[in-house]
Amino acid sequence: MKGAWLSRLDLERENILSAHAWCDRTHGGAETGLRLVYAVKLYWISRGLLGLGYRVTVEALARATHEPSGARCRALFDAGQLACFMGRYAEARRYLEESLTIARDIGDRRRIAAVLQPLGVASLAQGDPATARGYAAEALEMARELGNKRELATALNVLAAIHRVEGRLDVAEPLYENVVALARELGDRESIAIGLLNLAMASIGRGSSDRARELLLEALAIAEEIGSKQTGQSVLEVSAGLAALRKEWRHAARFYGAAEAQAEQTGLRRDPADEAFLLPLVANARAALNEVDFAEADAAGRALPYGSALVEARAWLARGH
Repeated sequence: MKGAWLSRLDLERENILSAHAWCDRTHGGAETGLRLVYAVKLYWISRGLLGLGYRVTVEALARATHEPSGARCRALFDAGQLACFMGRYAEARRYLEESLTIARDIGDRRRIAAVLQPLGVASLAQGDPATARGYAAEALEMARELGNKRELATALNVLAAIHRVEGRLDVAEPLYENVVALARELGDRESIAIGLLNLAMASIGRGSSDRARELLLEALAIAEEIGSKQTGQSVLEVSAGLAALRKEWRHAARFYGAAEAQAEQTGLRRDPADEAFLLPLVANARAALNEVDFAEADAAGRALPYGSALVEARAWLARGH
């Protein structure tokens, strides 16, 4: 279903951008522009067009007045979340903190819960785990009070990431299990895949190669089914980590190169937990291969088209040991 929706929006991309530009000229265009960027945010993320999505969102915010409203609150959240995904954490916090202020002022509890989550990620990335933990705990409490499973899953994911960065995989793993269970209840395929990838990283951290492989295969199938480049890129990154765990150093370097090439195109950067997971494993591969051989395998991975990289990852994962 999501794949079909994305395909339709692919055909309408230029019309979406034309509508965004039209909002500069028409009466009421400022408010319409805020609603437009909110409506298409998930498209930019799924298609790996974060830079474009961020640009039009910031332009829509600049066009509108600074009067606090639900529409401005949502657009500020969108800008902050996109900036967070791109690793621009200082910008993300500015947008998200303004969004949180408006959400508290207008009493939008669901929006408060939503904004607290990327604020936690941005705080963690800026070396402030105590603040990150506070944001995650408040988001979790509010999601439970609201009975909102989607926000509950996201809050659990952020809390698990904090534990993972701090090396508490035994605490993080059951939280990720809950995230996957909630996502399955909701039928949210992308959230299922993200949860599976996080579980795979926790499994690799514990040295459980076989379980990580199974989780990655399911996440990869979902990425291809729904056409999510965000998820596909993460599959390549985690596959690099699994290859390093298995001491298949050339595969580790090759998948890492493919993931980095994709990141350059999408603008999507690893969050603090994923960075802490992957970089030591890549460093092991670099040391094992020597600099020249690592660079050669990395370059070969970077040269792979995105679809070919996923095909190669699937074949490697299916092979097992």
